[in-house]
Amino acid sequence: MHFLYVDESGDVGSKHGSSSHFILCGILVHHADWHRVRKETRHMRSRLCANFGFPEAAELHASELLSRTDRHFNLSRRMRLRCVAHVLGFIEARPAIRRFRTVIDKDKTGEDCYLKAWMGLLSEVIAEVGLFRHGHCSSPGLVIVCDDHRTAPRPKMMRLVDPLSRLDDLLVDLPFGLASQDSHMLQMADLLAYLSKQTVAPSGLFVTGVEIRLLERCERLFRSAGES
Repeated sequence: MHFLYVDESGDVGSKHGSSSHFILCGILVHHADWHRVRKETRHMRSRLCANFGFPEAAELHASELLSRTDRHFNLSRRMRLRCVAHVLGFIEARPAIRRFRTVIDKDKTGEDCYLKAWMGLLSEVIAEVGLFRHGHCSSPGLVIVCDDHRTAPRPKMMRLVDPLSRLDDLLVDLPFGLASQDSHMLQMADLLAYLSKQTVAPSGLFVTGVEIRLLERCERLFRSAGES
């Protein structure tokens, strides 16, 4: 069985001032690896504290961590960028953390971008789960965990997301929301979603130097994950 942690960047609106893109990012962890990955993630957070001063108990929220403010948790932006680089390196070094995303250009789709994003993301995840064989457990299953600042997809939408009903034999209960502050997995998904949005629609902070290298590193994560 797999756990899929999903977060988003951008919005689904069409009014002036809305984002140009809507992005879903997910990280997928097999249940047989989950406890080890959680332990390693906690150790990574301890290193962020020891090496850079980022509090272990603080939420790693990308839009705040990478904001233009001079200080966040009393850390300079330079130190916060180093924290982000460390997290990306942690994800990259762990094959047990698989990465998926869907990037929707809202100007190029006349469909519901929220629905289309979920269709794209889950199509890739379903294909991966169908092919994946873990040495410790071969039983298929999928639990979807979302950041609860947005309501998790409801049953009616899930039927639209998967018209071929491929989820029927995989999905364990309905997708549910979890406070991102309580989940390191969701925080990593949030970071990948935020950086992905900066790649397609960069703010004034992501135009040169270290920031661009972070975006390039994020893109390598998805290329190595086999993103088409």
